[in-house]
Amino acid sequence: MKNLIHNTIETSLSFIRFPFLQKISKIELTIPFYHIVSDNRNELIANLYRYRTVNEFKRDLDFFQKHYNIITLADLLKNKKEQKKLPQNALLLTFDDGMKEMYEIVAPILQQKGIPATFFLTTDFLNNKTLFFRNKVSLLIEFCCQNTKNINFQEIKKLFEKYGISFFEIEQNLRSLKFEHTPLIDELANYIGLNFSEYLEKNKPYLEDNQVIELIDKGFSIGAHSINHQLYKEVSKTEQIRQTIESVNIIRNKYKLNYGVFAFPFSDIGVSANFFDEISKSGFIDVVFSADGFYSDECKFNYHRFWMENTTQSAKQIVLKNMKEKFIRQMKGTNCIARK
Repeated sequence: MKNLIHNTIETSLSFIRFPFLQKISKIELTIPFYHIVSDNRNELIANLYRYRTVNEFKRDLDFFQKHYNIITLADLLKNKKEQKKLPQNALLLTFDDGMKEMYEIVAPILQQKGIPATFFLTTDFLNNKTLFFRNKVSLLIEFCCQNTKNINFQEIKKLFEKYGISFFEIEQNLRSLKFEHTPLIDELANYIGLNFSEYLEKNKPYLEDNQVIELIDKGFSIGAHSINHQLYKEVSKTEQIRQTIESVNIIRNKYKLNYGVFAFPFSDIGVSANFFDEISKSGFIDVVFSADGFYSDECKFNYHRFWMENTTQSAKQIVLKNMKEKFIRQMKGTNCIARK
């Protein structure tokens, strides 16, 4: 029955013109998000998920410009604070993590097309102070795949078992590592001769202050994306609040912003209603963003986005997929996220 419902909705959507689907979906705001755009292999991400090439990204933007009214973050904040109505089929374009490609590739394309966007920065990554633990994992996978003959995998196995992790296969094991396994990640890198500090110094993969300031001067908006990109359901509520408020304060103060916005790292699964009450009371945060598709939320200042990567699908196909999932949840009465 479940598959029948999915297939019926999917088939129906394929025969309906997109503008009509936009009308019946009653989606007031569409918020896609990306992490990187590049034609080159980026070893920090290539072993984690598939990202958009420049031409794929430009085709996405062409689709968005044809079917949506692309708004600025300021437009959304006016809507929230002053009840200023958003245009029909409003879309806010967002990017997470603060990779240097935002400055070198993405911003020039957006400027050329006259498209605004918001970049969410993880404060520990700014100015290339440290590597995201998932980026470290991707580098480890890259190094191990290229140096299989020179690595003693029995010693690697011993390192995993030292941290209480059963060893099956190097890539599978590396992909399973979490933030809490950072000591193991660093020890693995040290064992195989991969120096993360040297990599940061040589490649500078994240945005630096002067680049962020230039993006702001060009009209782009900036938000916070936590301190160190931990999965919120794996940390305490106290730590969730600290990561959120401190990162927003750092971004606001560093770049002298008169607004504060935040995007959850990974997702907002495991975040309580009380969390939203607490960050609202801080007075530093205007709106927050999650990454779960076209959900509605009991927290009215939490906006849900959808991921544009890890797929070869077109922008239209990605939007339709998220619409389909929304329709199915609505039929089940589960499209509004209830907070405990």
